[in-house]
Amino acid sequence: MKEKVIFIFLMTFFGFAHVSSVHTVDSLTIIPQVEGYHLTPALKVREQSRIYVGGDITGAVSIQANTKIVRVLLAGDEEMSSESWGLWGQTLTWDNYAKEQVAYASWELDNKFDVVLHVATVTTYQSDNSYGISPALLDDAVRKLNFRTPMIFNGVWVDILVVFSDSRYADIELAGVAYDNGIDPHTGNPCAACMIKPQRDDSTNMNLGWTDMNLVQHEISHFYGAPDHIDESYPHYNDDCIMSYRYVYVTTLFKYGYYITINDWIPLTYATNNYCSDCYETINSNRTKYGYVNPPPLFPSANEISTGGGNNGTPKPW
Repeated sequence: MKEKVIFIFLMTFFGFAHVSSVHTVDSLTIIPQVEGYHLTPALKVREQSRIYVGGDITGAVSIQANTKIVRVLLAGDEEMSSESWGLWGQTLTWDNYAKEQVAYASWELDNKFDVVLHVATVTTYQSDNSYGISPALLDDAVRKLNFRTPMIFNGVWVDILVVFSDSRYADIELAGVAYDNGIDPHTGNPCAACMIKPQRDDSTNMNLGWTDMNLVQHEISHFYGAPDHIDESYPHYNDDCIMSYRYVYVTTLFKYGYYITINDWIPLTYATNNYCSDCYETINSNRTKYGYVNPPPLFPSANEISTGGGNNGTPKPW
């Protein structure tokens, strides 16, 4: 089967794409989906060069009267936390690397939906390497952290769970997984949890850095009801949407102050931060689903702790 794809020179500092010509490519790997989960394909690419031309947006969020502040529990497994990670020429500890990725995703969600991601607390855990696919790895993290939405963890309120895992036993075809609509598929309870597997250069095995911020934005979008656009049978598959798995040929990507030379086919998920009209309307209509309007009560009250929300792993509904 042949798929139409667009050969593009992408300029994504503000998500703009410029089309130069149309080509076709043989169908590439389509990830079989699992009910209750959203599975994102891995990126197999060799980054050819990266040139810094200026500009940085981390921390540049705008808190307005109606801004929804979503409190994030950030977790890393033992493989993730045992390594250093590169981003824009810097070497970071796993937690600072993950915070940076969340900050970029937060910038995009703030500009589009007035939703800000705030890392409220960070933790590590021991993942079960007997699990060979990412859905099981996400389930493993949720069980070990006893996560529910919302809950008190480490003495602070959290709304969503973002796990970074570098498990070598995870499915190499997968880069991310999220619970559909923020619901635990096993219990039916609110559980806005997702997992990110940092993407690596296919030739050097060094982590790429610029890919994972898109993964965070993509997976969190599932919590607000945005669906994957897996193939041409899905509406808006051919639109400029971060939820689309359509393969596009990217020569150079301009991203947050960097020119990144790729010259390869990659899923659109990694190449844009925009949404199609349906995904935009879906997320925007659900933007109040998580978090507080500024200022949020980060720490629980004495009454909230005394009425069942005081221990890690003990959910307390609003």
